[in-house]
Amino acid sequence: MQVLDHLLSLGANPSLLKGIFANLVASWAQQGQATRCQQTFDKLLGQNIAPDPVTSRVVLRTIASSNRVDSAETVAVTMDRILASGARVDAFMLVSQLQAWAKNPSPAALAKAESALLRYVNYGYV
Repeated sequence: MQVLDHLLSLGANPSLLKGIFANLVASWAQQGQATRCQQTFDKLLGQNIAPDPVTSRVVLRTIASSNRVDSAETVAVTMDRILASGARVDAFMLVSQLQAWAKNPSPAALAKAESALLRYVNYGYV
């Protein structure tokens, strides 16, 4: 992340940064490092750079498939941040959220999954 911080301090071109962020996210995801993947993605969003759909899908899928107990909630918050950036949520991203809720042991998980599905469909996000 030091290289990334250095590029940011130099005012690197947003298109270049987007590509670097995408490659870093993919690398962390390939290693199963959901937390590092999310941290890198958060840094991208913190630069007011809308993520591309592929990078968003990779992050959401990696978090959803992790063993983190908060994976479903983290996917939901990340999807909201994707929308706030101006990017769209698609069906592949929604599947990641539904998968995260499906493995959540909470009795309320099914209701939250259904609520998420209805929210994104009713508001035309998907």
